[in-house]
Amino acid sequence: MQVVTQFGFFRAKRMFQEPNCGRCQQFLRRVLLILCAGLLALMSGCAQQRGLQRIVEESQFHKALVRSSNFTHVVYMNQAFYAQSHSTVKRGKLYVFLEGDGLPWQTRTRISSNPESVYPLALDLMSLNQSPGLYLQRPCYGIKPHVCDNKWWTSHRYSATVVASMVQVLEGLSSAYGQIILVGYSGGGTLAVLIADQLNNVSTVITLAGNMDHTKWTEYHHYSDLQGSLNAIDYVLPAKIQQYHYAGENDENILPQWIKAYSHRQLNAQYLLIRNIDHSCCWLDIWPDIVKNINITATDKSQY
Repeated sequence: MQVVTQFGFFRAKRMFQEPNCGRCQQFLRRVLLILCAGLLALMSGCAQQRGLQRIVEESQFHKALVRSSNFTHVVYMNQAFYAQSHSTVKRGKLYVFLEGDGLPWQTRTRISSNPESVYPLALDLMSLNQSPGLYLQRPCYGIKPHVCDNKWWTSHRYSATVVASMVQVLEGLSSAYGQIILVGYSGGGTLAVLIADQLNNVSTVITLAGNMDHTKWTEYHHYSDLQGSLNAIDYVLPAKIQQYHYAGENDENILPQWIKAYSHRQLNAQYLLIRNIDHSCCWLDIWPDIVKNINITATDKSQY
């Protein structure tokens, strides 16, 4: 883009210097309009991607540190969950949001010292939910990562130890709820499946651009093998758990066919390919429609 922009600028400059150039003003106006449009689009995209602290403050989420046998987890609760947290009355649905892998690597050869996502999409999804919701971070995310072995966000990011720790935390936080809906974005989709295999009362699993076969993913991108991790493709969840697996048509990070292959192995799953969506854009925009459609499907099934 810089080359084109610079070329357009210098060409326009030369045209203004040429005598009797009737197209000069028209050409420069066109160049300026293109530049302004690009700048506005960039600003618009940035405005939509809020950082974690801003999302927490604007949504009035409550933060807690919850200890499992092996790790301390950061948990954010929305207002609907927090308002019910001191009640002993049996409740209905609880949404649990699971984030993507974030930034495990700074480069292909250097492991990141802080794996947190620059833009926590799953947390932003919870900001749109009216139902009780929790955002559960993984071990070593949201705390001082230097106290952790970096294997927990690289090779062992989906390990049995990580999954067991997250299940233990959720068992304590979700015990009063009759139905748990797990929502996982990208690598959080892997964890949603692995957690659902162990956690009671899971009724629904929703993944958005989920990494359902990390072996295919690492081979395709020539990444390091996740040799210490479990793989979602190796699991078949019980038929009582309804699964919805959404893939972006233009996703070049996690290819739709990997998600489709996982879905077709399941007993009760829907694979949904979304047009004009890639790995990061525009899941937040369509999230309310996803929730609405799933609620309609659940209502229809309850009538039979």
